[in-house]
Amino acid sequence: ALGKSQEVIWLQVAARSQAGVGDFSSTMTGRCSDVPFAPTKPNAPTKVSSSMRHITVTWTLPSSTDLHNALHDGYKLWIDDGADGPFTGIRLTDNLQTQYTKTGVHAGAEYRLKIQYLSEAGESAESDLLMAVAAAPPDAPIPFVVSTSDTEIVFGADLRGSTGGAPIIYWQLYVSQDGFQTNIPATPTADNIPANFNSRSFTCPTPKAKYYWLRVHGVSAAGVGVGGILKTKCSSPPDTPPDPTKVTSSANSVTIDIRPSNLHDAYLTGFKVYVDDGAGGPWSIDTVLDTTQRTFTKYGLSPGLPYKFRYQVVSEVGTSAFSKTVPHYSAGTPEPPSLYVTGTDNEGIFLAWIPGFNGGAAVSTWRVYGSLDGLSWPSGEWTPASSPMYVNAVPMPYARYIDCRSWNGGTDVRSVARDGYLYFRVSGVNAAGIGQASQSFRFRCSPPPGQPDRPQKVAGTASSITISYGPTPADLSNPAIFTGYKVLYDDGFGGDYSEVLITQTSQTQYTIGGLTAGLQYQIRVKTLSEVGESEPSDPMLGFTTTYPTIGADADPPTAPYYATSANCPDAVNDPTACELSVGWDFPGSNGGAAIDSWYLYYAESFQKLMEIRADKPQKMVNSSVSPAIETFLCREVDGPIQKNVYFRVVAVTLVGIGQYSGVSRIYCANRPDAPIVNDETGTESSITVTFQEQLLYGAKVVGYNIYMNDGLGGSLSFRGAVEDTSQRYYTATGLVTDRDYRIQVTVVSEAGESLPGSPPSGRVRSCGFPAKPSAPGRGASTANDVELVWQAPADNGCPMTSYEMYRSDVIQGAAMPYTTLRQTFAGLTPKSVYAWRLKACNARGCTDSDVIYMKAAGLPASISTLAAEYEASTAGANAIALSWTAPSMEEGIPIGYKVFRNNGDGGAVSNFPDPTCGLNARPAPQRCTITGLQRGRRYTFQISAINEIGEGPKSTMQEFISAAVPAKVSNVISTSASLAPTLRFQWDAPNDRGAYIYNYDGQLQRLTDSGVILAAPVIKDWEAAARGGDVTNTFVELQPTGFLHPVEEYRFRVRAYNEMGPAGTSDWGWSDWSASTWTLDRPNIPTNVDRAVEALVGRPVSNKEISIGWQEATYFGGDIEANVKYEVYAGLSPSTMTSRGTVPGTMRLAGSPVVGQTHWFTLPGLDQGMHVFFQVYAWNRGWRSLQAVTPHKELIAAAKPSVSAFAKIVSTTTGVVDMTWNYPSDDGGAPIIEYEIVYGNVSDAGTAPYTITPDAGATVATMGYTAGSTTMFHIRARNNAGYSSWDSVSCCPYTSP
Repeated sequence: ALGKSQEVIWLQVAARSQAGVGDFSSTMTGRCSDVPFAPTKPNAPTKVSSSMRHITVTWTLPSSTDLHNALHDGYKLWIDDGADGPFTGIRLTDNLQTQYTKTGVHAGAEYRLKIQYLSEAGESAESDLLMAVAAAPPDAPIPFVVSTSDTEIVFGADLRGSTGGAPIIYWQLYVSQDGFQTNIPATPTADNIPANFNSRSFTCPTPKAKYYWLRVHGVSAAGVGVGGILKTKCSSPPDTPPDPTKVTSSANSVTIDIRPSNLHDAYLTGFKVYVDDGAGGPWSIDTVLDTTQRTFTKYGLSPGLPYKFRYQVVSEVGTSAFSKTVPHYSAGTPEPPSLYVTGTDNEGIFLAWIPGFNGGAAVSTWRVYGSLDGLSWPSGEWTPASSPMYVNAVPMPYARYIDCRSWNGGTDVRSVARDGYLYFRVSGVNAAGIGQASQSFRFRCSPPPGQPDRPQKVAGTASSITISYGPTPADLSNPAIFTGYKVLYDDGFGGDYSEVLITQTSQTQYTIGGLTAGLQYQIRVKTLSEVGESEPSDPMLGFTTTYPTIGADADPPTAPYYATSANCPDAVNDPTACELSVGWDFPGSNGGAAIDSWYLYYAESFQKLMEIRADKPQKMVNSSVSPAIETFLCREVDGPIQKNVYFRVVAVTLVGIGQYSGVSRIYCANRPDAPIVNDETGTESSITVTFQEQLLYGAKVVGYNIYMNDGLGGSLSFRGAVEDTSQRYYTATGLVTDRDYRIQVTVVSEAGESLPGSPPSGRVRSCGFPAKPSAPGRGASTANDVELVWQAPADNGCPMTSYEMYRSDVIQGAAMPYTTLRQTFAGLTPKSVYAWRLKACNARGCTDSDVIYMKAAGLPASISTLAAEYEASTAGANAIALSWTAPSMEEGIPIGYKVFRNNGDGGAVSNFPDPTCGLNARPAPQRCTITGLQRGRRYTFQISAINEIGEGPKSTMQEFISAAVPAKVSNVISTSASLAPTLRFQWDAPNDRGAYIYNYDGQLQRLTDSGVILAAPVIKDWEAAARGGDVTNTFVELQPTGFLHPVEEYRFRVRAYNEMGPAGTSDWGWSDWSASTWTLDRPNIPTNVDRAVEALVGRPVSNKEISIGWQEATYFGGDIEANVKYEVYAGLSPSTMTSRGTVPGTMRLAGSPVVGQTHWFTLPGLDQGMHVFFQVYAWNRGWRSLQAVTPHKELIAAAKPSVSAFAKIVSTTTGVVDMTWNYPSDDGGAPIIEYEIVYGNVSDAGTAPYTITPDAGATVATMGYTAGSTTMFHIRARNNAGYSSWDSVSCCPYTSP
């Protein structure tokens, strides 16, 4: 009845009685739509997946038709308990949800599910049931081959995985010949295979030897499971293979032949070889996977046992039957023996051998083969079938005599054998056959070497002797090749000989070691050849005894050295004057034999000394002389009396003359006088002495010797030598710090060594002057005094004794104890610069530091005025703005400041300054902002000042918060007001800058009184005290009070508070169009907004401009018309409209209600046909009206169209008039919207116009007409700018005009 099918309607109900109609009920909203899917029902849900733990179903989204255009309101899904029990409904509110998963199900249970669709109109009918089992499809089984043949495949399947929660109902089989790549079968090859089947046969549809892929699926109530795939070939197993014949054997192994039989076109995959234990016991199985292998060796067998062998052939489809069982013994032929010769002569050779392994069976005979060339045995290469020269019919002995005179029964081969050699091989024979022959053994028919000469001694040591030897001349003509020597020696007591074999024939010397010094050993030698060895030589003769005495040549003594001299130089030419004594030491070994004497050799030159024979010494000194010393007159040697004499000496023992000493050259003169020695300097680990030689007695200086003790009072010992005779100093290093060392220096000349000389004190101390101290540094200081501090320098071994401080080279006070490392000096003139120098002293003396210049000034004082500027613009949630007052700089030039902080976690303040302050080298301004902090944390700060003297003390610790006062509120606006009077202001919450905003306060300012501007505006505070508490709302609603009056002007400002304090006050708030607001209502909207009528504008419509007109607002919000204005917005689209001007409310056309519009606005400068959108607002002093027209008014810059004249009008049927007319010659710049046709008088309100909307420019119409006489018909065209003039004609009855 309402014509609102499938639309929303609103209903109210009221009761009516005789007393009248009661109050209406609350409004009820409803839609005239049927429930979803009516009159049918929705489809049942479908299953997506399931398992033993869940069931997932899905459904489709409803269409608007399904919902009868009602709003979709969700679903109701019904699920029973899996045992045909009651249903439980689940309300689903997500309109877009199309899937639901039921969990907590019972594995294997069958659940019923149905669904209803919900809309604002109600619930649909229930869908049909979906039956779903709480189970997953079965896992893939593992198919296996039971057997195959050339025509069929017998298979089974093993389900090792899960059934998914529901039992297997049956199995399905799919078969493919290409691995299910192409031609995938749509239906099973075999269906409904019983769930408990053991095997099933598949008949191959094509010839044998083709591959088939069998895929087996389990089917349960949950569906068809994943398939398990088996690939096999339709082929029979291999035929029975040939017998396992033996290829070879050994004592521990047997090798057999394995061959495949008929494979029926299947691929060979290997063999299975079976071997028993050699005693009829169990079989072992070995698998051969190499399909190219045709033999098999069984290892690890026991020798001599009969092992049974059989095997099977394995192809890709199966295994053949067993081959025939064949026994094979684990034994081999004897291994080759090793040959050797036990003796030889000119007639024959005694050949022998050492047997090898018998192969597992006893050797019964030996076969001896001979060859003259090593190639023919006796003809061609050796084989087991070769003829032997001798056969030993019994296994023992392992020897045979070879008669060279009767080779193979009669030939004398001693002269015909190649190179004089004969060749032999031997093989053993056992039950397994003839074994492999030995390697070829070469030997010669020749006598052994003759007796050699006695060996000769070459050298000796205390435990060894080196001898030489060689063959006799007679042996050189023997054709046998020398192979070496044997050295024989007894135990030194006439006992058994030991033998040493020497295989290098070029070695003609040998050293016998491990002997006992002083014993006489018998030493002999034998010569060896390839055919034997000689008789031993006669024993070796000793040096002075029958047999050689063991011992080394004595080691060399020391070179002779100066001992004493007298009367040299000889001033009186005394024949007994210029006497020189030389001595020597023997630090070495006597070689194992006692020294009997010493041989002393001397001459006037080195060459002459070398020419003296060892057994012709100038002096023989008995070994009993101790110490070893000998005196002679210098004149005994050719040349001047004072001259250089060359000496060497040797020790003589029973073994012989020992090794020569080194050669020494001694000048015939007295030794030098003792030198003068002085202590020069020292360090903590060294000393340096200087020295100067005295009388040299004609000899030249060759060096200086240094002797020292250990610094602890011990005896002196040789320390070193100065060989550079131009050097007159010596530095001893590596000493222990601060010890008194005894030191002596001797002069060494060509004659000898002087007596020692010592420093005046006899001792020197191992230390030096103090190291250069560093310049003193500044400690605590003021403008009048300075504390100087220094570090103790290295004492270089001598303990420090004192310090002295000099100011401008004047000592300041007495020397300070060595323990003093800081001292304060007062009485300074502020800002003066002083020069300071430190002198450090120890037992050796003093060392000066460099000069340091210091200004009389102190460190800056501590800062006590550090504060946080929470209101600073640089402060914030992650920054703290700090400021302070500059402290006293104690006459020092300011340099900057350092700010220290912790991490805001209560920890210690860092020792490193925060780099974000940036004032380390800038003393002004005394403020900086610390950035990079964490929001709202409490940080502990300290600060220090820096001047040219250094960094002053840190301030006391202070705690500041990483936050600032809130930001200034930037946009206070008045959102509403009324004549009530009421005012409402609101603002955006400012940035809290790190701390929670807990309050706002503000000020309301009254600007007028009775509408007149006040000379001194009145302010009313809006604060917590007046309100009775803090507020955090970002708006204020002001109600009528004694301060708030109608039709008055007000403005408002506000500020926020946080823990840091109040923010700056905002600017004064504003309304929509001024910096203040009025207690006025909003004016009504203008009406009848359209193109302005010509009577209002006073000129015709133009196609270069548009005039918009409207009827004035009926209510000015409490204001007067003089304060009202109208604002016009215009643009080429709604989104680009801008304000184009205002029209005062008083500028109106008198009597305008006649034309329906009171005000107008003209937008000039347009192009013909331009579409322009307009909007009009009414304003009073405080507020703007709502928009006047919705949507925005669209007008076209155009003129009215020209006249549209009738072309023809006729009536051929009673009551019907047909007419045509012409399109206007000028459409005014805008399309024709419609034609309006009337008859009678145009101004006759009783005549209803007949309106025709042009369709493709149609200019024809048929209209009913019931008048019985001729009357006037009128037509005009309309575009966006208005109507054209009328065109009029009379008609009916009517002839063509």
